[in-house]
Amino acid sequence: MKNSPLLRITSMLLALMTLLNMGVSSHAFLIAVAGVEQTAERALSVSGDDWRVEVTVDPAENWPADLSVRAEEEEDTLLLLKQTGIPERSLMFGRFFNIGLYSGEEEIQPEGRSVTVEILLPELDSVPEDVEIRVVHFKREPAGEAPVRPMLSASADGLQSMASAMAEDEPSDGAAERIDCELTERGGRAAVTFEADGFSVYGVLGTTIKRPCWPATGRTTKSA
Repeated sequence: MKNSPLLRITSMLLALMTLLNMGVSSHAFLIAVAGVEQTAERALSVSGDDWRVEVTVDPAENWPADLSVRAEEEEDTLLLLKQTGIPERSLMFGRFFNIGLYSGEEEIQPEGRSVTVEILLPELDSVPEDVEIRVVHFKREPAGEAPVRPMLSASADGLQSMASAMAEDEPSDGAAERIDCELTERGGRAAVTFEADGFSVYGVLGTTIKRPCWPATGRTTKSA
């Protein structure tokens, strides 16, 4: 049976309408995808000799267009380690970074906006089972010098000095605040990731102290 001209014209019109409908749907889909891309997370990074700091922000939270991250490793580690309040004998390593976000030369703080920080270090690539990784934040500038331990002797006064020195080995309230963190992996390298509510000096520490040794209050608790 041969198709009539009218039937062929009707079929062509139906096919054209179908293509037009598909075009509208595809256009709407492309607009939706573009909208998702505009609100995707924005990653800023800076690297040193053997470390890398990456800061991730949400562009929807009104960050400056020229936002950049700067970081440098602190050299005065002895003072900073003392300010953490962690016993020296429990520290396996400690590295400290002064991290900041900038718009031009103006420093920008999160001020309630979502910020994720990731620090890649070679010390994190192989962490022994008995070592715990901690992140601390110096919300105020560390000040002062590391205290000098008293000389010890076998006298009664010496024993008292020894007890005082041992007490100093316990975690205490310092300028640094411990914050939650997790170990992650980026490009085959280990990293520590945490949320930042402000920028200044952050420390990444490896310690043999296990929980619950230094709770959020900074005071020592011992299990029975």
